[in-house]
Amino acid sequence: MTRFLVASLITVSLLGGCAGSISAPSKQELESSGASEGVNEQESLTEMTPEPAPDWTQAASPNDIEACKIPDPRPRSEQVLYRGVRQGGVIGRDPVGFTDWRRGGLLPIDGKMNIIIAKIAWEDAPPSASIPDGSLELQAQKMTELGHFWSQGEFTYQFQVVEGWVEVPANHADYPISAGDDVDHSPEAYAIAAKNIEVVSQMVVENLPSDLDFSGADIVVPVWSHNVSAFTMPVTWRGGGLRSPNGQVTDLIFMGNSTWMHSYLENTWSILAHDFLHLQGLNEHAPAPKFATHIGGQVTPTQEGWSALIPAWETFLLGWFDDSQIHCIQAAELTATEQVILTPLEEYGGERKSIVIPTTDFKALVIESRRPVGYSESWPDDFSGLLVYEVDTARDHLDHGENKCSNSRENPKWAYYLLPDGAVEADDCNSPAPYFLKPGMTLTDSGVTIELVHSSENADFVSVAPADE
Repeated sequence: MTRFLVASLITVSLLGGCAGSISAPSKQELESSGASEGVNEQESLTEMTPEPAPDWTQAASPNDIEACKIPDPRPRSEQVLYRGVRQGGVIGRDPVGFTDWRRGGLLPIDGKMNIIIAKIAWEDAPPSASIPDGSLELQAQKMTELGHFWSQGEFTYQFQVVEGWVEVPANHADYPISAGDDVDHSPEAYAIAAKNIEVVSQMVVENLPSDLDFSGADIVVPVWSHNVSAFTMPVTWRGGGLRSPNGQVTDLIFMGNSTWMHSYLENTWSILAHDFLHLQGLNEHAPAPKFATHIGGQVTPTQEGWSALIPAWETFLLGWFDDSQIHCIQAAELTATEQVILTPLEEYGGERKSIVIPTTDFKALVIESRRPVGYSESWPDDFSGLLVYEVDTARDHLDHGENKCSNSRENPKWAYYLLPDGAVEADDCNSPAPYFLKPGMTLTDSGVTIELVHSSENADFVSVAPADE
């Protein structure tokens, strides 16, 4: 039996900080706490009253949005190669800049994406009690809610959840998908495993319930029994041609994670989110993939300081921001201070979500406001303020890698976080803490000075001025 699931949509109050005033304590409260002893009461009240927000009006962007759509400079022959596809000496990566012909990837980014998800066991890897009934429904609901939040209601992850277990009448160990004990994402490793990946994908699909809507589905996602041990590499098939139980030839993509997922069952929703975005056309893995500041990092969702949000630049690439939510400032044309009020990424919607500052033909500075709430609620309290990074659409990009210091320029990436003026790298080179721009701090780069003038619960007041002003 199959269940269709589209989760009820979450409300802003669950995922974002709620706006509200912060009042100073009363005289009675001060006296009862002893805080007024030996201190002028009026001075204490003044010190504890938050600074009022600047009386700013949100101005229109000084430049047209098209100026901020930094292009992908590669020839079309390279742009057509999806991530990981090899053609001659070129390994494909999805565009990190805008093209005049392509939005998205192999899976839809508009409307809805229909996903078949099922628990899969084999003769030599029977069902495991560690994946209880109802677990997939819960993960699907979380995934649907996340997609709604990312896209501001413009896109839906829709699931067909298969009840119970699908048991494939074969031994999975006869079809190992492995490159040793570690996950190997290299094209060479996938080339070796490709034959078994196709066979495993076909066996799973043809043993799914026949009442599923295969013609309406885009992708099949198996969740392996924890007794599966021979799939230490992801089982991803993008070649099409898989036959349904009714013999129908489909264009289905098959995306099965490796045995690494056994340890992260409760976070299936967030790991699917990362992998779906790859197939929807995002490179991810930048900026700073080990900073845990976004869903595209090479981190586990149990890591402290982890966030399930997409960086502002990639959200812009997908078209999930309205053009009006990007404040576009050409660095070369900036002659006076721009004042912009940014809504944190953790808040649903908002008038301005990011400032983009093109600096050269293929580079831009991107500014986003962040808070330790909602989909970043595991962050420490001081992970608050602005994050600023440089996007370079012409730069070489290493997908997976050691990334011991993930923001180091020695690691080829399409984006890097920038330090505020006077700040230094932390002893832990994978910590984002020094990169948060706090009220009163500035960051000068590429001829502009960015200042966080004021922070409130759900807004950052940002000035951008010529560096020599």
